[in-house]
Amino acid sequence: MPDTLDLISARTEFYDYPSAMPEVERSSIKLDLHRRDFTINTMALRLDGQYYGDLLDFWGGYADLHQKLIRVLHSLSFTDDPTRMLRAIRFEQRFGFTLEKHTMQLLKDTRPLLKQVSGRRILNDLELFFHEENPQTGLARLEALDLLRQIHPAMRWNSQSAANLKALLEREAPDYWLEALPNVAEMVKEEGKFLVWWGFCELEVVAEIGKRLQLSRHFINALEAMFELQKHLPNLRENWPSDLTFYLERIPLEALYCFDSVTDDPLLNDRIRKFLICWRHVKPVTTGTVLRALPYPAGDWISALLQRLRKAWIDEEIDSAEDEEKLLTNILPLFTKDLR
Repeated sequence: MPDTLDLISARTEFYDYPSAMPEVERSSIKLDLHRRDFTINTMALRLDGQYYGDLLDFWGGYADLHQKLIRVLHSLSFTDDPTRMLRAIRFEQRFGFTLEKHTMQLLKDTRPLLKQVSGRRILNDLELFFHEENPQTGLARLEALDLLRQIHPAMRWNSQSAANLKALLEREAPDYWLEALPNVAEMVKEEGKFLVWWGFCELEVVAEIGKRLQLSRHFINALEAMFELQKHLPNLRENWPSDLTFYLERIPLEALYCFDSVTDDPLLNDRIRKFLICWRHVKPVTTGTVLRALPYPAGDWISALLQRLRKAWIDEEIDSAEDEEKLLTNILPLFTKDLR
């Protein structure tokens, strides 16, 4: 059986350079507590013998707790680990505390160091803001303190960001969305909140944020689709249903759900609903097998003709197999005239 000291022991840590992961060694309880980020996290209770239950408070954490102060332990705290700046704001907003004056000045002096932190660490810390009861206040505080711009110059949090997030989180997904995207609740928790935040940036900014935060290609595609939706979809709101259908079929459903959640255009919401319930499922009676059996060489004309038949069904130009057969007879020469 391993010695208890091998399982639980005091540690100290060293940083080779700013934002590096720490090197950890065994140490005393006092130095172990000195590893902590803020004084309010440095208190400990003794568990040994006659001292059982005594409070260890070497760094004034108890006083800061009662004064509702967030205070770093030393002047290099944010230099050693710049993500502590983000954690300080989360604690400040969660508990209604205040950053102690010197701590605030250190944060302002060292915030450019966030540029050196890996994208994945930054993304993990931003994710934690969305676990808070009111993530909007914490993100607004990051904006006010100019911390987001240190992550990427174009990263902003504003009233529209807050409104988009509120609309997304408060929406109860309709049944037709649950059928189209069964994992919608999980998607909202994982990437949806970022889609409604960054998805309205210009494409080049989306690409830069994606690279900075080491986002997956799928994630970046969804962000780019959000931009395309808000730029182009309003122009299609009164077009033929087929035009809307052929456009939306190229869009990731994750992006479409987020756009549908934040748009305030009832007509667009209704057309997206019809796309999901009906239009995207429409297929002509004629199949590719039938067309390939005709005395013409195979080629792109087959998919183009099938798309034309599908368009006729979606736009209610035809509504029966007989109508489709008549239309096929009429348009087949147009698609095959150069194939003989």
